[in-house]
Amino acid sequence: MRQNNLFDLRNGRRYQYLAQCEGHFNNRAAALAAWKQALFYFPDDPDIRAGASN
Repeated sequence: MRQNNLFDLRNGRRYQYLAQCEGHFNNRAAALAAWKQALFYFPDDPDIRAGASN
């Protein structure tokens, strides 16, 4: 299924994907900021909570 809402700045998944990408390129400060944004928008999502704890 194609997701069309990733350009919405209120979408926590957008920040999750951004955090994973930044972490992949070893940019820890940007990854941490993106995880914080993802947690702000989706605080109860288990995937985001697990990723933010790493």
